Amino acid sequence: MKSMSTPNLNLGSLKQFVPAPLKRAANEFRAQMKLRRAIEHIVHLPLGVVPTTEMLIELQDGWANDGFAARIDLLHEVAQRAATTNGPILECGSGMTTLLMGLLAGRRGVKTYSLEHIEEWRGRVLEAIEHFEIPNVEILPAPIRDYDGFSWYDVPLADLPKNFDLVICDGPPGETLGGRYGLMPVVGDRLQTGAVVLLDDTERTGELEVLQRWMNEGSFDVTMHESDNGSFAVLTRVPGGRPDASMEHRLKSMPPAPLVSIIIPAYNVAPFIAETLESVFAQTYPNYEVIVINDGSPDTKEFELALAPYLDRIVYLKQENLGASVARNAGLRAARGEFVAFLDADDVWLPNYLADQMRFIRERGCDLVCADAEFFGDPKSASQTYMTLLMDSASAESDVSFRELVLAERSLITSGILARREPIIKVGLFDEALRNAQDFDLWLRLAHHGARLSYQRRVLLKYRCRADGLTGDAVNCHTRELRVLDKVEQSYDLAKEDRDELLPLIKRRRAELEFELGKAYLEKDEFAKARESFRRANGLRTTWKTRVALWLSRVSPKLIQAIFARRMEAR
Repeated sequence: MKSMSTPNLNLGSLKQFVPAPLKRAANEFRAQMKLRRAIEHIVHLPLGVVPTTEMLIELQDGWANDGFAARIDLLHEVAQRAATTNGPILECGSGMTTLLMGLLAGRRGVKTYSLEHIEEWRGRVLEAIEHFEIPNVEILPAPIRDYDGFSWYDVPLADLPKNFDLVICDGPPGETLGGRYGLMPVVGDRLQTGAVVLLDDTERTGELEVLQRWMNEGSFDVTMHESDNGSFAVLTRVPGGRPDASMEHRLKSMPPAPLVSIIIPAYNVAPFIAETLESVFAQTYPNYEVIVINDGSPDTKEFELALAPYLDRIVYLKQENLGASVARNAGLRAARGEFVAFLDADDVWLPNYLADQMRFIRERGCDLVCADAEFFGDPKSASQTYMTLLMDSASAESDVSFRELVLAERSLITSGILARREPIIKVGLFDEALRNAQDFDLWLRLAHHGARLSYQRRVLLKYRCRADGLTGDAVNCHTRELRVLDKVEQSYDLAKEDRDELLPLIKRRRAELEFELGKAYLEKDEFAKARESFRRANGLRTTWKTRVALWLSRVSPKLIQAIFARRMEAR
């Protein structure tokens, strides 16, 4: 006989009763305490002593910039140089290393000048520097501007010293015209013999090309530091310098960088992957690479048989089953292109997809563009398109705001996305804690951080409707959107005026989602769950529809199920 049980109340279940502002404050307090401890450990070191690996990891954890944190091998090099250099330091792009240089060089009286083109990010670093009283660090606002044949920081040269002993080159973003090349033509005359430049991310083709240009135009000794997670170069200004032998070989054998990296996560798609890849290799736009990530798929044997004819044309990565967010992040980290395109492994692009998307993103100057998709694979959805179904009143092309995404007035389909890679890196990649809706969360974070998102209502791809999960997909879709709205309320750093405007709108959207979730549960004959969803919808925003749905779900769930079913058939 089954025993009766009481509700299982644990810490996880109790968290839902904690108000969102209190959760947010608690998270911020914990992060602040971690960072404070890390800084105190470094401050207590004698001047000139380099922090241990454990201290650097502690600082990295306390800074908590997931997805965009400096590697430990680079931090070691930065720390060693900052602890011993005698002259001024120039940093291209601010962040955790700015704090580290203030702690190690600033306390010795050596000043760091950091160039930052994103004002919001500059504000975060400045706040930490002021809060922890880190000395001798100045973060200069330096927007990106066009020079002759390249773009770089608009440097306030009059505010900088005549010579630098050390340069940390981790910016501007790789998508900038010329990448990090502008350092030498703009401030190279302030690097005298013996000056050292640390150039990060030399595993990327773009940074190798920058390094080659610098070598052709100046005199440096170059040493490469490589690890499993990436590489960086140490350049020392000398008369008639040369790179080391391994560097020369890499420069000579360097393949041309693709402009677009196509990222395809794969799970249980063995029957479809060949059709998907054929659509990619049929593109009229030629400058791309293909990265396929096997997310621990149970059909790996069949999948790899289907993949075999394409292995010489793709980068193939394998991981345990960690979810689409982790798989896409693996692709983003492996990507060499300035642009990335996401494609699910059962969807299909039309031959002009990349050409049209690249034309649009360049002409409009946006950071992300989404195309429309035609549904296929299910007769009920034949001839429908994604944007006709979800945003039929939208114009032919336009930008997408954070507010419109939150309210579902605009919706983006992942297989129709082409984006600049650097803004995605800057906001921390896909959230790996979200098994679902990580794409929706990423678009929201991009919009919130000032990226320009756009769409065009041109059908450039086909979205496969798979019969094995249509009803489940409806439930999951609404549930995961609700989960992301939780994150927006609890974790997003919203200004007070934005929060005051958005929270009522989010409440309205929650009511709409709970109502739709109730309908989805009715379709699955889960009447108790349907009734609970209608109850929450009615509590969030009472209307005659929510009152009737709640009442009927209590007194005659079969009747309301039949009503909604007839409406669906009529559509």
